[in-house]
Amino acid sequence: MDWPGRSRVHGDPGRAGGFARPAQTLSNGNVQGAAHNLSLAVSPDGSAVVAFAGGGDGIWAASGTVLAGFSAPVHVAPGDYSNDSAPKVALDDAGRASLAWSRTGATEAATRSPNGTWSAPAVLANQPSSSMATAIDGAGNAIAVFGSSYSWHSGGLVAADPAGTFVYADSSGNAFTFAAGATGFGTGSGSRGSLADLKIVPGHAVMLAAGPVSAETVS
Repeated sequence: MDWPGRSRVHGDPGRAGGFARPAQTLSNGNVQGAAHNLSLAVSPDGSAVVAFAGGGDGIWAASGTVLAGFSAPVHVAPGDYSNDSAPKVALDDAGRASLAWSRTGATEAATRSPNGTWSAPAVLANQPSSSMATAIDGAGNAIAVFGSSYSWHSGGLVAADPAGTFVYADSSGNAFTFAAGATGFGTGSGSRGSLADLKIVPGHAVMLAAGPVSAETVS
């Protein structure tokens, strides 16, 4: 919600079927700046991370739980005032998180340890990206996928299950299954149409592309 002179992000921790807590202010425009491009990750135990770009396009992250609420946002990386960062965050069951974003001249990422400490930003590419996605498995192995608007595939989506199976789908709906540390994707599933969403549970991945839903067994 935007008010004159301030910008705030609100979180609504609650239970399925009804919210148990009032809305919580996660970002105050007077401190973090005007928040935009939010990303949410939730683990099965109810832990959650909200990432967003703030004033000057700086990267912020707030951690907490669905029922207990969130701590104050942590400043993860400075911005470049371009207002085009689109941070994406992922979270595993142990509390480790991965966060990736783009800025003018670079694509960057950071990771969070189970105790909540964020690493220094690492440069993934010396060019900005038009799309970002990240995933992390149960052992803390993380991946970021990103693409330039000048590339034919323009990024895509990625998902990981706790056992270490990763699935990447490009923008044409072609999905690939691989393990942490893989040096290549191998044979894909074949294009299914324009990619909309990708989710994974142990043993199966579900992809929404160009209207139809495709379920694939993964191993």
